[in-house]
Amino acid sequence: MWAKRYLSLDASRPAWAYALDAIIANHTTKSAKAARPRTKINVFLQDWNANTTTRSGLPVYARNLLNTAKKHNLSLGAIKMDKNLKRKLPLWYHLGADKHLKKLNNTTISDCLREKHGVTTIASLQRALRGEGGCDAPIYGQESVRDNCTCTTCQDLRGRGCKHPRRCRQAADRLLHFILPKWNPEDATPGDGLTLTRRRKRRNQDMLETSEGDFVFDPSVTEKGELSEAFRVFVEEDTTRHPPALRPARGRVVHQGKPPVQLKTSSTVFNALRAWKSAQEQMVSAQLAQDKSATLKKR
Repeated sequence: MWAKRYLSLDASRPAWAYALDAIIANHTTKSAKAARPRTKINVFLQDWNANTTTRSGLPVYARNLLNTAKKHNLSLGAIKMDKNLKRKLPLWYHLGADKHLKKLNNTTISDCLREKHGVTTIASLQRALRGEGGCDAPIYGQESVRDNCTCTTCQDLRGRGCKHPRRCRQAADRLLHFILPKWNPEDATPGDGLTLTRRRKRRNQDMLETSEGDFVFDPSVTEKGELSEAFRVFVEEDTTRHPPALRPARGRVVHQGKPPVQLKTSSTVFNALRAWKSAQEQMVSAQLAQDKSATLKKR
């Protein structure tokens, strides 16, 4: 029951749970000692461990809670999460981070993203990448702007102490790409095809209110709503690392979510292609003329 109350991550979360977050964050294993204080938000939502030994100094009630959770493999074990739920997860020490993101948790530019841009969750990282709603200048290529961008957003960031707004946006882009597909809200994951229709959901709701009719079980594996609802016990490690197996889509499939590929070529290559095409047309015309001449001679 204590673990359930502690993992209530919505508005109903008790005040003591926030205090316990800070206490646990101050008693970590050696592997997490290098973590910046602001990166450690919740041990069940991130990839770092608390030190639960008797010598750690962690209060008994906190050790009992964590050891009980560990005994029953309590973890964020939703098979599949919708995009809004993925955006609520902490970015730093992300559960679905690859080895590259883990190396970027405690860099100087990551410190700037946390302290100057307020990046703590995936949602805040996306806002930083998009220019926080103000700067729409490209961050790569010849059309990208330097760190002296004159837009209101970049000026505000420099006023807060960020010396390189564009470089921070580039870093945000890299961080987002280092999140595994199961956890990345930018990846277009197919629907599970198991969700009940709206009409069926309304009938289920009517049945709960009137106790009349049939209640149809919702077989959807996609978790929605709050993070509190995504916790499971007896979770295997593979469940948290790999995306679920989904039924293949029927018929012709149009893959969405990927930007169209643009090919650029120089005028030299274009002129060479045009010359080659012209030569091919001349060869065809000459061959047709030769065939026509041979036919007339036979007559």
